[in-house]
Amino acid sequence: MKTILVFICFVFSAALHSQSIDSLKAVLENAPPEKQFDILNAISEKTMFSDPKTSLQYAEKAYEIARKSNDEKLLLDIFDNLTEANLHLGHPEIAEDYCKKALQVAEKSKINRELAFYYGLMGIVFMKSEDFNKSLFYFNKALEIEKKHNFDRMMATTLNNIGTANLKLGKMDLALEYFLKSLRIKEKVGNEKQIAISLLNIGSFLIRQKKYEEAEQYLNRSYKILQKLDLKIRMADLLSLQSVVYREMGLFPEAEKKLKKLIEIREAIGNRREKAKT
Repeated sequence: MKTILVFICFVFSAALHSQSIDSLKAVLENAPPEKQFDILNAISEKTMFSDPKTSLQYAEKAYEIARKSNDEKLLLDIFDNLTEANLHLGHPEIAEDYCKKALQVAEKSKINRELAFYYGLMGIVFMKSEDFNKSLFYFNKALEIEKKHNFDRMMATTLNNIGTANLKLGKMDLALEYFLKSLRIKEKVGNEKQIAISLLNIGSFLIRQKKYEEAEQYLNRSYKILQKLDLKIRMADLLSLQSVVYREMGLFPEAEKKLKKLIEIREAIGNRREKAKT
């Protein structure tokens, strides 16, 4: 019976995330108390990037439900949104406080995946505050758990984050080492989107090192995947980098082509965002 209930909850949650924000708000008005948390959480997630202030408002309402019920699972579900929304709004101290609370719950419940996740998120919090040594401390705490329990997908993200922190600290060789480690795990797992992002990051790193021919190779590999997956936002980032590479290599017609394509994609992204608001 427990398995059936879990499956029903999963289906309900998945159905919520496929609905528009307006339809979720309509459902919320007449939702029974036991369903309100999932709906509030879903609205918070859907508005996180377009309207973090609204996202935070719905996350706080969900948090009240979780806090009053003292349900550890619900608390761990919503601390993520509370932390991220405050980061987007430029409140790193509040984000840190919520992340600390999440870590306390995760340590008490001994849920290793959640513990690793929130150590990693705390690392992001300190990255935003530009305290890169503290961010490395928490990323390494996450990595220790991920290695022990073979959380490969999470490990790939953490390795990439460690690379970024080292890059910010000016430790270039170490940064590249971790970017490449992250890429190898992503290739092992077979996550094409994440592979493309790693290739893009390595290309960006190599541009900083003025290694344009090597950067071109990584960026071209990323381009093929992003084109296949139709990831326009990441493609815009990549085209911008490719235009730099070709300009520095003296291939000005190629650089011009990439810039024209970049403008087209940015216009398409802008139109898509406007439609998402309606």
